[in-house]
Amino acid sequence: MLTLDPETITAVFAAAAASPDWVRTNLGQHVRVSHGSDAYYVEIHSSGRYLAQIAAWEGYGGTEDIRGANATPDQHRALTAAANRYAP
Repeated sequence: MLTLDPETITAVFAAAAASPDWVRTNLGQHVRVSHGSDAYYVEIHSSGRYLAQIAAWEGYGGTEDIRGANATPDQHRALTAAANRYAP
């Protein structure tokens, strides 16, 4: 399991909030964004009871799950606004 530093978490959430590539599924909304040479998957749970999270990392060597990379309430609001704008 991969652990991210706070600067990377902030940058990934900022990229996700600016992305028009959000997708809605029955599990919630998600988007794949790039930061540096890696890709990250940001998810918003469909129940709305949980803060958005960075769920996975994809880079050289494959894909790994990420745990504990949750958005702050302010980041969550920005992500939800972007997700609802592009994947209502």
